[in-house]
Amino acid sequence: MFIRRRTFSLFSVPDPNFFQDCNSTAEVVFILDSSSSVGQDNFQQMRLFTQNVTTQLKSEYEHLNVSVITFSDNAQVYALHF
Repeated sequence: MFIRRRTFSLFSVPDPNFFQDCNSTAEVVFILDSSSSVGQDNFQQMRLFTQNVTTQLKSEYEHLNVSVITFSDNAQVYALHF
């Protein structure tokens, strides 16, 4: 089994070549702070980053499982399967 790890900054989109040698299935979890201290503008930037990375991954993998966890006073989990 070959595992590649990479950390992406909030303002970058992954390089498509990074995913060339990976398997056909990916599982990704995004954890977003939705507390009021983050602010609406910053939360929207996190959402846009999540959407951009997910869009890139959808084009690179046959199967993609994405989970998004938002937390503030409570946590909520959202699961998407492509």
